[in-house]
Amino acid sequence: MAGTAATLWFVSAVAGAGLWARLSPGGSRVRQFLITGIVGGAGLATGLALRTPRADAADWLAEAAAYAFACELYVFLFTFVGSSVSVALLVERLETAPPRRPVETLDPVAMVECRLATMHNAGVLEATPPAYRLNNRSRLILRVYRALRRLLRHETST
Repeated sequence: MAGTAATLWFVSAVAGAGLWARLSPGGSRVRQFLITGIVGGAGLATGLALRTPRADAADWLAEAAAYAFACELYVFLFTFVGSSVSVALLVERLETAPPRRPVETLDPVAMVECRLATMHNAGVLEATPPAYRLNNRSRLILRVYRALRRLLRHETST
């Protein structure tokens, strides 16, 4: 039965994030899922504690690991990848039949502007006309990224 509770709580977290996205379309999808995921994790822990107060530690760890893995995979596959240019091109191709225009005629400048606007709406960039600039949040993300690269000894390509 290991994994059943984790699966149910994961599906609940995804459904909660989907509902939240429908009710608040302008919000950050990552933040919405993180909050519903944390609530789902708390529900999983509470359910395990109430259901089996003397449960084997390995069962608890298996449920928690399965839940954490599913949440991490969801965030990567369906949240971060959804903002990629390649996925945007594929979605445009699938949503319009026949396609509105050939791929060769897509405006790369408009695609970059759309990406920058998305990053601005997520709070990672500040709009300072006529350009964008990094803010404190993006500088922190960059410092953490560089520290992790040094820690993991990943050489930069430049």
